[in-house]
Amino acid sequence: MVYGRVLDADNSEVSDVTDIVENRVSDKFIDEFNEFAKTPNVVYGLGYNELQTIPSTNWRGLIYRFGVVGFAIMLLLIYSILRRVDIGTGLLFFSIAILVISHRSYLFYTPTLYLLFFIATSIFKVKDNGYNFSRSTSIIK
Repeated sequence: MVYGRVLDADNSEVSDVTDIVENRVSDKFIDEFNEFAKTPNVVYGLGYNELQTIPSTNWRGLIYRFGVVGFAIMLLLIYSILRRVDIGTGLLFFSIAILVISHRSYLFYTPTLYLLFFIATSIFKVKDNGYNFSRSTSIIK
Protein backbone atom coordinates (compact mmCIF):
# COMPACT_ATOMS: atom_id res chain seq x y z
CA MET A 1 0.00 0.00 0.00
CA VAL A 2 2.75 2.46 0.93
CA TYR A 3 4.71 1.48 -2.16
CA GLY A 4 1.80 2.15 -4.48
CA ARG A 5 0.83 5.48 -2.92
CA VAL A 6 4.19 6.96 -1.95
CA LEU A 7 7.22 5.20 -3.39
CA ASP A 8 5.78 4.58 -6.84
CA ALA A 9 4.83 8.26 -7.11
CA ASP A 10 3.30 8.47 -10.55
CA ASN A 11 0.54 10.50 -8.89
CA SER A 12 1.71 14.11 -8.62
CA GLU A 13 -0.66 14.87 -5.71
CA VAL A 14 0.91 12.32 -3.36
CA SER A 15 4.58 12.82 -2.60
CA ASP A 16 4.92 11.56 0.99
CA VAL A 17 3.01 10.09 3.92
CA THR A 18 1.82 13.54 5.04
CA ASP A 19 0.04 13.98 1.73
CA ILE A 20 -1.78 10.68 2.25
CA VAL A 21 -3.19 11.97 5.55
CA GLU A 22 -3.99 15.38 4.05
CA ASN A 23 -5.76 13.84 1.03
CA ARG A 24 -8.31 12.24 3.34
CA VAL A 25 -9.82 15.68 4.02
CA SER A 26 -11.52 17.83 1.41
CA ASP A 27 -9.95 21.10 0.34
CA LYS A 28 -13.18 22.87 1.35
CA PHE A 29 -12.78 21.71 4.95
CA ILE A 30 -9.10 22.65 5.00
CA ASP A 31 -10.09 26.17 3.87
CA GLU A 32 -12.84 26.29 6.53
CA PHE A 33 -10.37 25.12 9.17
CA ASN A 34 -7.81 27.75 8.12
CA GLU A 35 -10.49 30.42 8.54
CA PHE A 36 -11.50 28.92 11.89
CA ALA A 37 -7.87 28.99 13.02
CA LYS A 38 -7.89 32.80 12.64
CA THR A 39 -10.85 33.25 15.02
CA PRO A 40 -10.73 33.39 18.83
CA ASN A 41 -12.73 30.12 18.93
CA VAL A 42 -9.57 28.18 18.14
CA VAL A 43 -8.46 28.52 21.78
CA TYR A 44 -11.45 26.70 23.32
CA GLY A 45 -13.12 25.20 20.23
CA LEU A 46 -16.79 25.04 19.35
CA GLY A 47 -17.70 22.51 22.02
CA TYR A 48 -19.31 19.12 21.88
CA ASN A 49 -22.65 19.53 20.17
CA GLU A 50 -24.39 16.52 18.62
CA LEU A 51 -26.28 18.70 16.14
CA GLN A 52 -23.11 20.18 14.70
CA THR A 53 -21.26 17.89 12.33
CA ILE A 54 -17.55 18.35 11.88
CA PRO A 55 -16.49 16.83 8.56
CA SER A 56 -13.09 15.60 9.66
CA THR A 57 -11.80 12.55 11.43
CA ASN A 58 -8.21 13.74 11.84
CA TRP A 59 -6.57 16.09 14.34
CA ARG A 60 -8.39 19.09 12.87
CA GLY A 61 -11.64 17.68 14.21
CA LEU A 62 -10.23 17.73 17.75
CA ILE A 63 -9.06 21.33 17.39
CA TYR A 64 -12.38 22.32 15.82
CA ARG A 65 -14.41 20.73 18.63
CA PHE A 66 -12.21 21.18 21.73
CA GLY A 67 -9.73 23.89 20.73
CA VAL A 68 -6.04 24.11 21.46
CA VAL A 69 -6.64 23.99 25.21
CA GLY A 70 -8.75 20.82 24.98
CA PHE A 71 -6.23 19.20 22.64
CA ALA A 72 -3.41 20.00 25.09
CA ILE A 73 -5.47 18.54 27.96
CA MET A 74 -5.98 15.34 25.95
CA LEU A 75 -2.26 15.04 25.28
CA LEU A 76 -1.45 15.69 28.95
CA LEU A 77 -3.96 13.03 30.01
CA ILE A 78 -2.39 10.53 27.64
CA TYR A 79 1.08 11.51 28.90
CA SER A 80 0.04 11.14 32.55
CA ILE A 81 -1.31 7.66 31.87
CA LEU A 82 1.73 6.58 29.89
CA ARG A 83 4.37 7.81 32.29
CA ARG A 84 3.35 4.96 34.60
CA VAL A 85 5.41 2.55 32.46
CA ASP A 86 8.98 2.49 31.19
CA ILE A 87 10.08 4.81 28.37
CA GLY A 88 9.97 2.19 25.59
CA THR A 89 6.44 1.06 26.38
CA GLY A 90 5.34 4.66 26.89
CA LEU A 91 6.70 5.69 23.50
CA LEU A 92 4.96 2.73 21.88
CA PHE A 93 1.58 3.64 23.37
CA PHE A 94 2.13 7.36 22.67
CA SER A 95 2.86 6.62 19.01
CA ILE A 96 -0.33 4.54 18.87
CA ALA A 97 -2.24 7.49 20.35
CA ILE A 98 -0.74 9.90 17.80
CA LEU A 99 -1.70 7.54 14.95
CA VAL A 100 -5.26 7.34 16.27
CA ILE A 101 -5.43 11.14 16.63
CA SER A 102 -4.16 11.69 13.11
CA HIS A 103 -6.63 9.25 11.51
CA ARG A 104 -9.64 8.70 13.80
CA SER A 105 -9.74 11.52 16.32
CA TYR A 106 -13.41 10.95 17.19
CA LEU A 107 -12.29 7.92 19.24
CA PHE A 108 -10.93 10.41 21.80
CA TYR A 109 -14.36 12.04 22.31
CA THR A 110 -15.32 9.39 24.88
CA PRO A 111 -13.23 8.00 27.75
CA THR A 112 -13.00 4.53 26.20
CA LEU A 113 -9.57 4.94 24.58
CA TYR A 114 -8.13 6.56 27.70
CA LEU A 115 -9.45 3.62 29.71
CA LEU A 116 -7.81 1.18 27.29
CA PHE A 117 -4.46 2.97 27.70
CA PHE A 118 -4.89 2.93 31.48
CA ILE A 119 -5.69 -0.80 31.52
CA ALA A 120 -2.76 -1.56 29.21
CA THR A 121 -0.32 0.33 31.42
CA SER A 122 -1.79 -1.34 34.51
CA ILE A 123 -1.15 -4.75 32.98
CA PHE A 124 2.47 -3.80 32.35
CA LYS A 125 2.83 -2.56 35.94
CA VAL A 126 1.35 -5.79 37.34
CA LYS A 127 3.68 -7.82 35.14
CA ASP A 128 6.74 -5.76 36.12
CA ASN A 129 5.98 -5.61 39.86
CA GLY A 130 5.01 -9.27 40.12
CA TYR A 131 1.75 -8.83 42.03
CA ASN A 132 0.14 -12.04 43.22
CA PHE A 133 -3.65 -12.01 43.04
CA SER A 134 -4.28 -15.44 44.56
CA ARG A 135 -6.65 -15.61 47.55
CA SER A 136 -4.32 -17.69 49.67
CA THR A 137 -1.51 -15.18 50.00
CA SER A 138 -0.56 -11.72 48.87
CA ILE A 139 3.13 -12.13 49.64
CA ILE A 140 5.38 -12.77 46.68
CA LYS A 141 7.81 -15.61 47.22
